[in-house]
Amino acid sequence: HGTSAIAGAAAWDAVFAAWRARSPDPERADREWGSLRASPVPGMLARAEVAVQAEMPFLWRRAADQVVEGVVDLAAYDAAADAWLILDWKTNRLPREAGMEHLAYLYAAQVEAYAEAFRGLFGRPVRTGLYSTWLGEWREVSPL
Repeated sequence: HGTSAIAGAAAWDAVFAAWRARSPDPERADREWGSLRASPVPGMLARAEVAVQAEMPFLWRRAADQVVEGVVDLAAYDAAADAWLILDWKTNRLPREAGMEHLAYLYAAQVEAYAEAFRGLFGRPVRTGLYSTWLGEWREVSPL
């Protein structure tokens, strides 16, 4: 983490610049990176009290005969709020008119399973959301 959102953003830009050359579609990478940077997501993650873990695996015993297992795209624990944010990246190429409402409909059960598991594992409030790389939009997804 940087000491501020600006320091964090500068570090993120440096990592993006280093990896951009490996992109199979640099123009798309530039467009999607610009959209992400303009979204509310960096502001949610680049604060000193937020610990971020990408590709976080979990295994939660839901009941004696049930487990929930998965890998969360991005989990962020906000110590100030004592709460988790689960962010699921979606790369679906979809018409703009379908939008985030369509993605929320398609993936609500998936992010709810993540939220249920994290509440069970950590006993803390959990917010869930989707970020569409194609649309360049963030949407919080409420529990089912």
